[in-house]
Amino acid sequence: MCNPRVPFWTLGAVTYLEGCDNITQYHRHRKALNPVLKKTFSWFYDIVERRMSEELGDLVVFDDNLALPGFHIFGPKKGVTMTAQECHMLEQPLASIHTDIQYKEHMSYWNTFKEVDLKDVLSFTMAIRLPSNGGGLYIWDWADFDQEMIDTFNFQHNDDKVSVLKNKYLWENGSTNGYDPKEEPLYEEYTEGDMSYFIGHLVHQIAPAKTCLPTDRRITLQGHGVKCDGTWRIYF
Repeated sequence: MCNPRVPFWTLGAVTYLEGCDNITQYHRHRKALNPVLKKTFSWFYDIVERRMSEELGDLVVFDDNLALPGFHIFGPKKGVTMTAQECHMLEQPLASIHTDIQYKEHMSYWNTFKEVDLKDVLSFTMAIRLPSNGGGLYIWDWADFDQEMIDTFNFQHNDDKVSVLKNKYLWENGSTNGYDPKEEPLYEEYTEGDMSYFIGHLVHQIAPAKTCLPTDRRITLQGHGVKCDGTWRIYF
C-alpha cells in the first residue's frame, strides 16, 4: 500500500512499479506470478485474447515472456470497510498524469523481432468492478506530444504536468502539434464488463472516485501491447 495509506493493490508483475527500477526484479516477480494468473484466469485470458484479436484485426497474444495482464484493485479487503479518510483520499487525483512508455523497459525483448512498432502502442483497461458512483479515465486527447515531450513528460510532478498542459508558449513553439490548452480533460466513463483501449501516446490519468462509499471497490484488468512482426504482444 502507498504512504499515506491508500487502499490500493496490484495483482501481477507491473512494469511501471518494478521494471523501471529493477528489470531483474520484474522478471523474478513475473516468473512467480504468471503461473498463478494462468491457473486462475486462463479461461478469462482466452476470451479476452480472442475478442481483442477480432477488434484489432491482428492476432493478440498474452506474452508469457513478459508479465501477463494484471489487476488494479482500489478499495478495502473482503469484509472490511474504508474509513472516511480513506474514502476522501480516493476522491483525490492520486494517480499520475502520464503517457504509457512501459515498453521502453523491454527493448531487449522487442529487439528479438524484425518489425516492431513503438509509435502506435496499445493500452487497455477492462472494468471488472466499479464504485457505486462509477469510475473512468481522464484523457487529454488534444495533447499530441512529439517524441522529446513523450520522453520527458512522465518524469515530472503532477502539478508541473498540469502547467505543461496549460502552457501557451509550449504549444506555440513547435514542441506539440497545435495549441488548445483546455482547462479540463475529457472523461471516459467505464462500464463493468467492457474494455476501453487506445493506441498511441495518449495523455491520461485514472479519474478519482466520485462520492466514495466505504464499501466501494474499483477492480480493473490492465495491459499494454506492442505489435511485433504483425502480432500484438500483450504485457503488464
